[in-house]
Amino acid sequence: MPGSIQNYKAIDSGDTRYLKAFAAPQNLYLKRDAPVMLTVNLSEELVNGLIGKVVDFAENGPRVHFESISMTTLITPYTFSKYDPEMKKNVTTRRQIPLTLAFSLTVHKAQGLSLDRLQIDCRHMTQPGQLGVAIGRATRKAGLRVLNFKKSLLRPQPDKVTEFYNSATSIFKKDNSCCIFNDLTELPEKKVNTEENIRITMFEGVNDEMGDEEEETIMLQVLDEVLNKLDNATQATPPDCTDGLHCDNDIPDYMQIHNIPKQLKFKETCTQSQQDLNAAFDELEGSRHFMSFCYKIWSKYNNILTSTVLSHDHPKNKDMTELYAQIAQYMTSDEYLSEVARLFGRRKPSKHEYSAAFRVAVVIRERLIKEAARPYKEQTCQNDEKHFENSEAGKGKIRYIGGWCVASTKHLKKQEVKRNLFSPSGKKKAHIADMYVQYLEQLEEDEHTLLQESKEKLH
Repeated sequence: MPGSIQNYKAIDSGDTRYLKAFAAPQNLYLKRDAPVMLTVNLSEELVNGLIGKVVDFAENGPRVHFESISMTTLITPYTFSKYDPEMKKNVTTRRQIPLTLAFSLTVHKAQGLSLDRLQIDCRHMTQPGQLGVAIGRATRKAGLRVLNFKKSLLRPQPDKVTEFYNSATSIFKKDNSCCIFNDLTELPEKKVNTEENIRITMFEGVNDEMGDEEEETIMLQVLDEVLNKLDNATQATPPDCTDGLHCDNDIPDYMQIHNIPKQLKFKETCTQSQQDLNAAFDELEGSRHFMSFCYKIWSKYNNILTSTVLSHDHPKNKDMTELYAQIAQYMTSDEYLSEVARLFGRRKPSKHEYSAAFRVAVVIRERLIKEAARPYKEQTCQNDEKHFENSEAGKGKIRYIGGWCVASTKHLKKQEVKRNLFSPSGKKKAHIADMYVQYLEQLEEDEHTLLQESKEKLH
């Protein structure tokens, strides 16, 4: 597009970890006549998703004409914020123009729009009905253009969708009891550990790469139950290693128990929750019951691991499911609650002290399983080549892994294009990255076409 670029730079404050979640870039680059879309609701007329065109620039924002509502208005900076209900305040803010370039839109974002001129690119369409939703945005046939159309896109909705729409409408109750889901803890104990009844454990999805918010969410799902049970927790018999000396000798060296609180501490604290957790970790470092607690957890986990996974020469997924189920059951038991109470020397520890104990237990579990898996990894590495069973399930796994690699690489290359697009010294890098994106998109299209052709031949 002709004309000079106008850059609106955001003003950020607070915890920078949450800034990526905002629908506002750090730098917004615009030109006159550039199509843009509102990303927030500013009034009853200026709503999220409204399409307009930049007509002029002012010092505090661009002037945009919205043809659908026949309005030209100045769009000034808007404050995007992240609110922490525990601290009862905003932990981070970004002040930026609430616009994004709208040369193209996803089908999802375009829902509800009525467009006189519409061009649809079918390259990335994979879901039934997706093309129909896109075509439905056009107000007239003369203004519609469809690119990269494939016959495979014209397939019906799954049978389950049809069955749902044809089924009788449920009768809703005023107290919403028809919508209440009974938690797994309410199931009979004999069913909790079966593979088909396990939906999620308190450890599922937790890993070292997770942020504080994600791990806290998973942990707090069981925290209320833990706090309620604590009042009824019985005082367990003191362990044989109360002084921690006997425990220190029995725990294997690879666990490195002494370093756990220090490794879990936040190097920089931005929220009150992080400060409280660090205080709890400091208390653990000086607690004479810490080694006793770790020994109890390690011993319990080791027994569960031995009776589930290590009891088979060739462990299967259901063995791991059983392992996590039994660990989750222990972590909500009165026995564990008593151990946490003894660890901090009070009958009802705080939420952050429970959080600290939980994180220590997670590290012990991860290190124990990692050590148990080491012989299997070494045995796998000794094999010169791996033979996969020629089955539809095996082929599906290969396609899934390959698709994930392609999608991840394409995402990274798109980010590289964005970073270098407006930099004079980075235009070559942006061009090369864009070529990679095009190659990967063509690869996805070819794979999808071959898959559809194979299915048609089978039928």
